[in-house]
Parts: sequence; C-alpha cells; structure tokens
Amino acid sequence: MKTNLLSLALLIVLSFAFLPVSAQVKLGGNYGFEISMPQDYSNIQLKSGAGSPNIKKGHKINVVYVSEDTVVFKYWRWSADSLNAMYYGTVDTPYLYSMPVKDFEKLTRPVYNRFKGFEVGAYTVPYRMRGLAQGSDKFDFESSLSLQANFIFGWGSRYQAQSQYDVSFGLGLTKIELSPINSGINEERTASALTFSLGGVWKPTPVANVGLFVGWDWLGAKDQNVNWTHDGHLWMGIGINVSFNALQAADNAGKSGEN
Repeated sequence: MKTNLLSLALLIVLSFAFLPVSAQVKLGGNYGFEISMPQDYSNIQLKSGAGSPNIKKGHKINVVYVSEDTVVFKYWRWSADSLNAMYYGTVDTPYLYSMPVKDFEKLTRPVYNRFKGFEVGAYTVPYRMRGLAQGSDKFDFESSLSLQANFIFGWGSRYQAQSQYDVSFGLGLTKIELSPINSGINEERTASALTFSLGGVWKPTPVANVGLFVGWDWLGAKDQNVNWTHDGHLWMGIGINVSFNALQAADNAGKSGEN
C-alpha cells in the first residue's frame, strides 16, 4: 500500500514538473499583432539590443524563447532601413523583446506561409461540357466517372492554416459513354480514355468548394476506329464541393519574411 502511495505521489510530482510551458505559443513560431498598443505599453520590454518596444497591428514577429510565463521574440525585417534600425536590428544580432505569455496570447495570432504545400490526391469532376470549341452541333454535356491522380498546390491567407485556392494537374482514366450519336458505332457501349486535366478550386468555406477544370480525353488504340466526336478535344468541367484533402500549412514555424 505504501509503495502504491509513493508511486502515485511521484507521478503527480513528475506531471507538474513537465507541464507544457504554453498551449498556444510555439517556439520558432511566427505571429502577428492583432491590435496596436501605446508606445509606452509597459508589458513589452527590450531584452537585448537597442530597439524600441513597439506594438502595431499587422507587425509580424518570431518567437525565439518561451517559458511558463514569458515569451521572447524578434520582429521580422522591414523593407525600410529606418524601421529596421528602430525595431529589428540585423540578421546577426536582432533586437529581442520579452512579454508575459498571457499578454502575448491575447495580442497575437499565428502567421502561416501563403503557400500551403503540395499534395497528391484523387478526385472526380462530376459534370463535363464537351464540344465547346467544335461548333454548336457538337455540344454535349455528361456526368463522367473519372479516377485521376492529381498534383495539387494550395495557397491562402497568412492567418489561416488551410488553403483557400488549390491548383490541380491530373492524369487518369475516364469512362466514356459511346453511342451512335457521338461516334461511328451502331449500338451503345463504354470505352476507357486517358485523361489530362488542369483546374482550380475556390474554398469560400471549409465545406463549400467550387471547382472549374478543363481537360482532354484520348481513347485507347483498340477504340480508335469508333471515331468518337470528342476524342482529343477540350472539355470543361464544373464541380461543387469537389473534395480534395484539405491542404494546410504544417505549422506557423519557418523562415521569417518582411513586415
């Protein structure tokens, strides 16, 4: 019984000893001030260098040290040398500032790269319009089943981890519905085509996405003799809630830029 109590006491002591210093503030993370504060705001202090403490909305900073109650940070560079001299310092000896963690968490929010990353995924474009460049007599629209591997690049706001705009390049196979109307065959059947597509997706909200794509389908050698009307011709695809894996920045750490 005594052994169990000692073990429990030791576990409690160790759990307090290794509490995380802050649930929000990340060492090496980039942040931006959400509001401006007076020049004489007393809770920000110059830690090293000759800088002048300053909090202005939009100014971006990088965390160089964080403890249970204190955050030490440096400003990003400015394009103006005069501002660098006042607040930033130099690359080799940047000015360092300190602030209580509780104030830092209230005044800042994470800053991410605009480029959210690169991903390989799969998607389908449910509706395609064909014959747009072939004349009105060739126009057709259909719901096509297509499975593609896509190379996806995402961009978005500095203040959101998720991408708002994705650009995609895809290569895959599409099921084509052949008929006497769109080919030289006498009865309806299906065929497979090699598909190349490119397009973009706009994400006004995480659950509502709109995609616009263009592409080309080429029938395989065994189906070349069917004379499919749209073989190798441009199509346009529209998709609502086109599902990509959500591209987002891994975190807000990384190389700092300019304010």
